[in-house]
Amino acid sequence: MNENSLRILFAAWSGKLRSDGGLESATQIFENLRNSYRWHFSTTLETQFSERWRDGGASVSIDPFNPRANPLRKATQRHFWARNMQSLCQNFRPDIIHCNDVFALRAAVRINSKFRPAIVFTVRNTNMFDPPINPIWEDQLIEKIDYVTVLSSEMKATVEKTFVSQSLQVEEISSIVDLNRFCPVDEQRRRQIRKTLGIAENSFAVGFVGSFQPRKNQLAFLKDCAPRLMSEVPEMHIHFVGDFNPDTQPYDKQCEMEADAGLSERVTFHGPQSNVEEYYRAFDVVIVASEAEGMARCMIESLACGTPVVSFDVCSARENLDVTGAGRVVEQGDFATMANSIAALAHDHDTLREMSQAARRRAESKFDQAKVKPQWERLFAEAASAGET
Repeated sequence: MNENSLRILFAAWSGKLRSDGGLESATQIFENLRNSYRWHFSTTLETQFSERWRDGGASVSIDPFNPRANPLRKATQRHFWARNMQSLCQNFRPDIIHCNDVFALRAAVRINSKFRPAIVFTVRNTNMFDPPINPIWEDQLIEKIDYVTVLSSEMKATVEKTFVSQSLQVEEISSIVDLNRFCPVDEQRRRQIRKTLGIAENSFAVGFVGSFQPRKNQLAFLKDCAPRLMSEVPEMHIHFVGDFNPDTQPYDKQCEMEADAGLSERVTFHGPQSNVEEYYRAFDVVIVASEAEGMARCMIESLACGTPVVSFDVCSARENLDVTGAGRVVEQGDFATMANSIAALAHDHDTLREMSQAARRRAESKFDQAKVKPQWERLFAEAASAGET
């Protein structure tokens, strides 16, 4: 990297959750391209991600923004975030602003067009503007976006269909997974991992990875799926990994109470884990029961570890699981079929083994940094050129 390297201002909203797939995906982009560009991150909270950005050589600025604040406070915070981004455009002089979410995008588009470079916006859910915004704002935002990036073929088709009347430049670029960190291990090593994590050798371990929040559907899973699984597979144990704060979060407390009402001996809440790859390796199956996803980070990390996934029909599930043979996809909200699918795999070790091999093949073909990195390099070069015109 030299003084003439392209400069990227990466804008991203940060919350208090440690399990944040969107920020992890953004950080993977940075960590794999940090030596090719000059980076500045404009974010809203000090987190473990901002530590990783600084450790990787980026500069970081913090502008608090609380999306749950009252309208006046939100407008004020957004104003100061945009003002400081404009200052960065004048001093850091980025060639590209890469917005990781709609909060960052709404701040970036407020920058005076005299100073604003090309804007790249990454969509992380099937709803391009999630959380939803006023339709009037949608049109104004779209006019100012130079490139939209999505994570899968299904996401691209959905965005292009939804905004067919707008001339959006939509690029499909998969998330990056560290395939050296997230990788399968031999059976002896796997038994050691399970023992260390307290997972019984004869247990069929079902993993649910992600922060506790209503759209992830942990509560409905505990009510409508877990009891069926327990009756069909006596050796079943369910493991939740991700942010879990029942003392302060009502939804988390509801989930804890549901588990305590008859499932507690066969449900474990592990909380967020820095060695999450060990949990993926220890699990027999990982589930995605979300109401909606763009491309669930837990799905692709699980595939990289060779662990099959059973998922509701959320975006990107069919192309990663059904088509590849790396898992099972069931109709959205059909917990009975999800339970039956998991139970069937618990009794079919040959199919599980085949799925495990297919899972790793999918990860190597789609999420390897060696394949994804050149796609970002091409897009950044094109976006920088567009910003100069």
